[in-house]
Amino acid sequence: MFSWTGPNGFVNTSQNIDNLFAGVYNLTVTDNSGCIDALQVEIIQNSQIDIDVTAIEIMCYGDNDASITINTIIGGVPPYDIAWSNFATGNVQSNLSPGTYTITITDSENCSRDFPTVIDAPPIFLIDPVVTQMSCSGENDASITLNFVGGVDSVTVVWDDDATAGTERNNLAPGTYSVTITDGIPCVIQESFTIFNILPLELSANITNALDCDNTNSGAVNLLIQGGTPPFDVVWSNGSVTEDLINVPPNTYVANVTDANGCEIQGSWDVIRFDPLVLNVETRTEVDCETKSLNQTFIAMASGGVPPFQYNWSSGTVSGINNEMMTTNEDGLVILEVVDSQGCTTDFNLNVESPVLGDPDFTISSFGFLNFGVFAIQDPIEFINSATGDYESILWDFGDGSFSSEENPIHTYFEIGSYIVTQRVTYPFGCVYEKIITLIIEEGYKLIMPNAFTPNEDGLNDRFGPEYIGLSSLEFYIYDTWGSLVYSDFGDAIEGWDGKVKDEEAENGNYYYTFTAKTFYGNVIKKQGAFVYIK
Repeated sequence: MFSWTGPNGFVNTSQNIDNLFAGVYNLTVTDNSGCIDALQVEIIQNSQIDIDVTAIEIMCYGDNDASITINTIIGGVPPYDIAWSNFATGNVQSNLSPGTYTITITDSENCSRDFPTVIDAPPIFLIDPVVTQMSCSGENDASITLNFVGGVDSVTVVWDDDATAGTERNNLAPGTYSVTITDGIPCVIQESFTIFNILPLELSANITNALDCDNTNSGAVNLLIQGGTPPFDVVWSNGSVTEDLINVPPNTYVANVTDANGCEIQGSWDVIRFDPLVLNVETRTEVDCETKSLNQTFIAMASGGVPPFQYNWSSGTVSGINNEMMTTNEDGLVILEVVDSQGCTTDFNLNVESPVLGDPDFTISSFGFLNFGVFAIQDPIEFINSATGDYESILWDFGDGSFSSEENPIHTYFEIGSYIVTQRVTYPFGCVYEKIITLIIEEGYKLIMPNAFTPNEDGLNDRFGPEYIGLSSLEFYIYDTWGSLVYSDFGDAIEGWDGKVKDEEAENGNYYYTFTAKTFYGNVIKKQGAFVYIK
């Protein structure tokens, strides 16, 4: 039987013991016969591991320049293994930041000991700068404010571009500004600040003109904003607040753009639309006045729309680069269509009517001609136009220095004679044709007084009286040689003297007559004379 005793009240009945503390251990062994033997064993403990460490602290806030050096290791059983909590190796650690660094030393007996070493943080010394960039291009209104945190008095501030500028700088232009700040330790902060150059606000736009044939609201403005500081507010002159305009009619559109800094710019663009497509046709005519033949060429001229134009004629001979000309000598309806470069179309109905070059012609008439077959002085003559074709004007030359442009004029001649009457008819294209006649103008009546008569009832020359045409209001008197009235008659018709006086046969001899009448145009005609009565 085994019986162990040891330090700190240690007891054990096992033959072998382990994991023992240093000290004296006593063993009593008893066999089955009761025989006893004793043994004393002393376990000696090695000296404690210890180290000598030198720590160099961080001088300035934000630096990582501390170091820890293990100068010596004592105790335990060499050799030693060194382990760092930051997983480093070796006796020296540098470039350390604030914190606790634990060194673990393990000897050859696998005994180990931890040695924590604290690197303290230096007094805080930093800046909390506020940098305000420029608001708008060219304003030079940027600013830098240095706000100190911590530090040991006294603190100095030196700017590279202005050593005495201080902790607050205003009205700065674009550029880099570097500053060195030193406190009383001395710790140094070096910092550079960049003031960015804000590009000027610039506006441009891609324009889609309102060229849809059927939709006037087919325009668009795609606004392009450059420079400035996003986001941008856009307000259009039509009230829209979107960046781009779509489905807008032709107009001038003004955009007011404001960026995030309140910088403003204005731009204006025109959305255009073609004028309505309009067709006009010019006519050119080739005319031969002698042969009275003509040939017409029609020239189409489109306006509005978007050139170039293409023309389509329903008939005729077509020519020209874009089929703009059509020639025909046939009358009728021609339909002309024009198509512009956008595919927009319009039609024009052309009624082709070729002027007819006819002939001059006229007839004449008057009261005297209708009743007596003569054209007389003071009797208005009607000139009746019967010219054919599409004439434009008529000019009459009556041959007596008188003219008229009436179509059916009435003219009166006041002197008997032969007159050359010309009808000059003007047709389109300057063609002029004439009809000329010779017109005989007479007194307007006829009067024949015989100088003898023989009333013998043979049916020939049995009565004495005037033979006349165109006279009325007749007064007829016959006197004998003594001046006595032997016969009288008046009215619009005269029977004539039968040679009797109071129903008795008159004596042969000379007699005297007077005759008065009016022409149909109102003139008074008087005639007197002698005649012989022969029985």
